Amino acid sequence: MPAGVEHTEVAWDASTASAVEGIGSEAPAIARLRRALYLGLLPLLAVATLVTGLLGAPGSYDRMVLPMVSAVMLVIMLAVYQRWISYAHLEKTLFVLFTLVYLGKLATGLAPGPTLDQVFVWTPLLYVLAFLLFEPRQALAASVVALGLSIGITAVRIGGSGVPVRSMFEFYLAISLLIAMVYGLSRLRRDVAALQTQLVGMRRLANQDVLTVLPNRRALESALERILALGERTGQPAAVILFDLDDFKRVNDVFGHDAGDEVLKGVAERGEEVLRRPDTFGRWGGEEFLVITPGIDLPGAMRVAERMRTAIGGASFGRMGRVTASFGVTAFRPGDTVEAMVKRADDALYLAKQAGKDRVEALVREIVQHVTLPSLLRPYLPPVRSVETVQRGTLEWLKDHRVAPPETLYRWVDAVEPGWLAAHIHIDLEPQALQIVSDWAFWMFLHDDHCDTSEAGSHPRYLIDLHQRLLSVLAGAAPDARDGALAELLADLRRRLSIYVDDAGLQRFMEATDRYFAATRWEAANRASGTTPDLETYERMRLLTSGLHIDTVLSQLLDGVPRCGIPLAQSLYAAADRAVCWANDIFSLNKEVQEQDVHNLVLALQAADRLGLDAALAKAARMHDDQVERFRALRATIESHEGTERASLEAIAAALEARIAANVAWSERCSRYRSMVTVHVGSAPQRVTVAQPT
Repeated sequence: MPAGVEHTEVAWDASTASAVEGIGSEAPAIARLRRALYLGLLPLLAVATLVTGLLGAPGSYDRMVLPMVSAVMLVIMLAVYQRWISYAHLEKTLFVLFTLVYLGKLATGLAPGPTLDQVFVWTPLLYVLAFLLFEPRQALAASVVALGLSIGITAVRIGGSGVPVRSMFEFYLAISLLIAMVYGLSRLRRDVAALQTQLVGMRRLANQDVLTVLPNRRALESALERILALGERTGQPAAVILFDLDDFKRVNDVFGHDAGDEVLKGVAERGEEVLRRPDTFGRWGGEEFLVITPGIDLPGAMRVAERMRTAIGGASFGRMGRVTASFGVTAFRPGDTVEAMVKRADDALYLAKQAGKDRVEALVREIVQHVTLPSLLRPYLPPVRSVETVQRGTLEWLKDHRVAPPETLYRWVDAVEPGWLAAHIHIDLEPQALQIVSDWAFWMFLHDDHCDTSEAGSHPRYLIDLHQRLLSVLAGAAPDARDGALAELLADLRRRLSIYVDDAGLQRFMEATDRYFAATRWEAANRASGTTPDLETYERMRLLTSGLHIDTVLSQLLDGVPRCGIPLAQSLYAAADRAVCWANDIFSLNKEVQEQDVHNLVLALQAADRLGLDAALAKAARMHDDQVERFRALRATIESHEGTERASLEAIAAALEARIAANVAWSERCSRYRSMVTVHVGSAPQRVTVAQPT
C-alpha cells in the first residue's frame, strides 16, 4: 500500500500480531535479535566467570567450580550457534545453572566474612534474572523454589557457621519482599503491554476502513493537515484527488450490497497498483475515495487521476462488468485548510459528473497557470535601449526613503522594471524627467499592492480616507505619518514634478490621479464582495485602473505631446489603450487568478459569455488584435488631415505606438506576474506586496 497515514502508529509489529492473533511462531526479527544477544553475552559471561575462578584462592569454591561453569556456558553458546537448543530450554538451563552455582556458593560460604558478603550481593540478581527470562507465574515458581532451597541450606548450615540467625531472617525477608515486588512489576508490565496492544488495534481500527483496509476519513484528514503544514513551511506542491464511482447505487440495487463491497475492494486494489509510494490513498466515505499526492502540482495530479481512471475503467468486476469513476483534482494554495482544499476538489468532481462522468476535471481558475497563452498581433516593437541608469535611480530613490531592506529593493526593481517601461514609452525625455516617470510607475505598483494586501481592500472607508490624504500631498500638504513611505515618496514626486510643470499642470496631474484612485476603489469593492464585473463596465473601468490616463497627462506635460480635441485623436487613444489593457490582462492572468482577483478581461468574458478558459483566452486575444488593427486603420487616416491637425495627430500616434510596443513587451517579460513577496513599507503598519523574480 502506498505510504499513508500514521503508518508508524497503526502498523503492528510481529510480537503484537502474535499476542493479538494467537500466532505461536516468533517474528524473525525478534528471533535474530535474541540469537545475537545470547551469542554476544554468553562468551563474555564465560570469560568473566573463568577469570573470577582463576583469581580465587587455591582450593576455594570459585577456583574449583567457576572454570567448569565457564566451560558449560561455552557449550551452551555452541548449542545456540548450531541451533541445537530452543530459546525456552536455553533460558531454563541458564537459570538452573546460575541457581546451582549460587546454592553451592551459599553452602560453602555461610560464615562471617567476604564470601558471605558476595552471596548477599549477588542474591537479588538471581531472582531478577528469573523475571527477565520467564513469564511472571513461571518466574515466581522458579524464584520460590530457589528461595526454598537456599533457606533449607541455610537452616542446615547456620548452626555452626557463626552467622546470626536474626541477620539471615532479615535477609530472607528482604529477598521475599523483593520477589513479591518484582512479581507485581512484571504483572503490571504484562498488563501494560496488553493495553498497548489493544491501543494499537484501536488506532488501526480508528484510522483504517474495515472493508477496503485503506486509511479512512479521519486518517486522511490528519495526513492532509500535515501536508498543508509542510506546504506552508517549505512551499512544496501538493494536490488532492477526490473521485466517486459512477452510478454506484445501481450496482447495489441490481447486484446487492455484497457485490458493491467487492467493487469497492477492487477499486482499492486498482488504486494501490497505480499510485506512488509517497501518495496516501483512502476511502473518504461511501463510494468516494481521496488521494493525497505530495510533491506534485496540478498537472501532475491530473495525470495521476487519469491513470487511476483508466485503471478502474479497464478492470473487470465480475458479473458487475465495467465500473467507471469521475475525478475532481485541486492543488495546494498558501493558506489552504483541509476543508477548503477538499471543497475545491468536490466542486471539480461535480463538474466531472455534470460533464458526462468517467472523466477528470479541475476548477477552471486552477488550470490557468498551465494553459498556453495565445500569441498576439505585435506590429510595434520597442527599441533597444539601455535602462540601467534609470533603474538604478529608482532603486536609490527607494533606498533613500528606507522603503525596505536593500536586498528586497533589488528584487522589487528587477521584477517590476519601472525604468524599462518608462524609458520605452517616453523615449525622448531628458534623464531627470524620465526618472520621475520611472519612479511614478513604481509608486503606482506600491499603491496597487498596498490596496490589495492591506485592510484597504476590504474597508472602502479606509481607502477613501487614504486617497484623500494622498491627494492632499499632491496639492502640497505635508505627508501624513499614518501613510509612511507611501506618502513620503508621493511628496517627493510632487516636488520634482513641479520643477517641470506649472500649477495648472499639477492640477491636471492630480485630477488624473483622482480618477485613478476612484477606479481602484471600485476594484477594491469588487474584491471585497467577490463580484466579477459585467463586461461593459469592466471595459470602461479598466482604462482608468491601468493608470494610462495619468501617463497621457505626463506625456503631454513632459514629452510635449499635444492635447488635441479632434475625434480621431480620441479614437486613437481609445484603441491603443484597449490594446495595451487586453494584452496586460492576458499576460497577467496567472497572477490574478492565483490571488483570486476578479478583475481580468478573460474572467469577465467567461462570466459574460459562459466560455471555457481556452475560448475566453482566444476571444481576449482577438479583442486585442482587433484594437491593434483599428489603431493602424485610424493611423492611416491621419494623412487626410492637413497643417497643425496632421502634425498633432502624428505626434500623438507616434507616442501611442511607443505605448503599445512598450506595454505589451513589458507585460510579457515582467516577472511581477510570476512570483510575489510581501514586505513592509517604511514604518507604516500596512503591507505592500511586490514582485520577486523567479
